[in-house]
Amino acid sequence: MRETVTVNGREYRLIRLLGHGKGGYSYLAEESGNQYVVKQIHHEPCDYYSFGNKIEAELRDYHRLLTAGIRIPLIIGCDREAEIIVKQYIAGETVLEALEKGKSVEEYLPQVREMARQAYENGLNIDYFPTNFVINDGKLWYIDYECNEYLSEWNFENWGQKYWSRSEELEAWLNRQKDERMEKERITVAVETVRNEDFEMRYVHFGTRGARPFVLLPGLSIQSVMSSAEAIARQYATSQMTLKCSSWTAARWCPLIIRSGRWLRIPR
Repeated sequence: MRETVTVNGREYRLIRLLGHGKGGYSYLAEESGNQYVVKQIHHEPCDYYSFGNKIEAELRDYHRLLTAGIRIPLIIGCDREAEIIVKQYIAGETVLEALEKGKSVEEYLPQVREMARQAYENGLNIDYFPTNFVINDGKLWYIDYECNEYLSEWNFENWGQKYWSRSEELEAWLNRQKDERMEKERITVAVETVRNEDFEMRYVHFGTRGARPFVLLPGLSIQSVMSSAEAIARQYATSQMTLKCSSWTAARWCPLIIRSGRWLRIPR
């Protein structure tokens, strides 16, 4: 994440990531003591949605929602070339966050149904998923600008309301999100073998994420571990991997790391 972005001559300090959607990354930002949302359009593939020009589509949808009278954050600035939009920040929890805390959002149903009526009268559907709505001082805000031509199957009554309670549909979605997070956090462990003309040795390889994999070499002594590690370092590019070696010499671990062919002792 960059520290700052400049839009229309105003420099915004990025504070934290608010969300990552199919259209872009949204960051909480600060400028002159005020908070804003900075959205950076991305071009990551999405297997269930097709885009044209994302920045132009975002701006077009913004004006369609304004015309429909739907309560949305106002755009403060835009850099079309850099594909960045700065908009009003609406503080508060999302409808999804409220539901996850066990709260009822029934009192906000009249407001979202009013938005649905406004959208319908303008030939639109908005994205009724509860991550797209923020509760602020009793008012409901639609914080996404996505809208599409009206189709009854995607309106609030037929689709959206399924996710505005702890329904089977929402529980299934939450479980999928949990499984995906666990999959991303899972460390892959594999026992592999390295061979050269002098020796053959098995070692444990952890994970595939990050700049360097993590490799653990079991050894009977510092000398044997070092010679084995050095052989692996020669066979594999040490600039692309970290080798962590352990010895049972004094019945305790004695970790060492190779980086770019140089040994560094780690304090025990």
